[in-house]
Amino acid sequence: MNRFLYVPLFFLVGLLACQKSTDAVNPVDTTKPADTTTHTPSPHTGVVYEHGAPVGQPIQKTIGPEGGTLASADGTLSMTIPAGAVSKATTFTMQPVTPTLPGLINGQSFRLLPEGQTFDKPIKLQYKYNVDSLDGTSAQALFMAYQGSDGYWKALLNTELDETTQTLTVSTKHFSDWGAFAEYTLEAKPDYLSPGQSSTLQLYSYSGDLVSSLTSSDLEVHLSRQKTLEDPSNIRNWRVVGKGKLDVAASNVQATYSSPAGSAQGADLVTVDVYNFLPPDQQPRKGATGKAVLMKTIRYGGTYFRVTIDGKPINSKGNYGFTSPSIQTFGTMLDGGQTLSLLIHKPSLAPGVTPYASIETEGRAEVALGEGNRNLTSNHAYCDSDGWISYSEASPWNAFIDEVKVINGVTFVTGTFKAEVYWVEGNCPNLKIDKRMVSAEFKVAMAN
Repeated sequence: MNRFLYVPLFFLVGLLACQKSTDAVNPVDTTKPADTTTHTPSPHTGVVYEHGAPVGQPIQKTIGPEGGTLASADGTLSMTIPAGAVSKATTFTMQPVTPTLPGLINGQSFRLLPEGQTFDKPIKLQYKYNVDSLDGTSAQALFMAYQGSDGYWKALLNTELDETTQTLTVSTKHFSDWGAFAEYTLEAKPDYLSPGQSSTLQLYSYSGDLVSSLTSSDLEVHLSRQKTLEDPSNIRNWRVVGKGKLDVAASNVQATYSSPAGSAQGADLVTVDVYNFLPPDQQPRKGATGKAVLMKTIRYGGTYFRVTIDGKPINSKGNYGFTSPSIQTFGTMLDGGQTLSLLIHKPSLAPGVTPYASIETEGRAEVALGEGNRNLTSNHAYCDSDGWISYSEASPWNAFIDEVKVINGVTFVTGTFKAEVYWVEGNCPNLKIDKRMVSAEFKVAMAN
């Protein structure tokens, strides 16, 4: 996505913080969070989610009775093992896995090992978030959660929040899959608009799980599915910062944003306040203010490429589109020097769906992800039953062209695609296939 369209969130947080509010609740400081493995929670309506698949390389370290620390490769998650937590040298592992719980920040979760072992002393886990990753939510709405072997994701209500250091902290005596999630999110559909176009804003939450059927001793809550927030008493102060117009529905649970007509390119921020996160008898966690200011950026005009790789959002820049008599090409440059392109082997542009090709074929599509000297593609060789290399298998899923529109003589194409892309090394029977899951939404201007 184009970086110059971003509204500086840290500036707007400060701007909104200066507004007078009669609803603010004084921050409450509590003691260190207790381990959550010894309490039996109330009956729940949680649902089972699939477990994530490993992506990327694990980080490992052997730590003994003296204690130590370990952090993920990107520094997002760290663990502090106190002295006496283990009685002998133990291999600790952080393995990134694909996210399965909607609302996980940065689309990240981590498998912590050894799983199934109960530690003699609680281990501190700390998640460091970035304000830029909170579009559509608020730090006040963030909690840590883990997924047990039973498939349930459980939120930890005593997650400590420190907005100064931008960290979430919990203590635990067990390992499993962990991540940070947002209890509330503000979504705009669509959130990239043409000048004069409108978008519907709706609040989604897990709040029904966190405020119903709980007792004051419940420290973890089984999560079900995100639902639309329908209690207007929890929602206050819809606002727009920018040139667009905001119309709030009579129900106060929904709003419509209209981008300014005639503006070539820009971005506005829609904000709304949400209250009542937890039951009244639940002791507030450290760092709680009792109010979350959710902020959603809506962009209008211009072009974009919204990319995720293995569930993690990746910034893009330099979006492009080319048309030729036989191939339509759409692409972008990604942070870290990666490139991503979609090729549709058709003579003209038109809305529709295109499946991926096992080999270059008219009427089919292919996706390519460039990573340094490697070019991962949406088709790959494989070993047949006789042990010979066969060409080739194509990724499942499809590419979609949603709209082709001419504005002031320029053709803009809007679409989406999802694909597995592969890098193949070696020979049969020891063929090695490295793969990534890529998805993208895009709007590009076409050049001949």
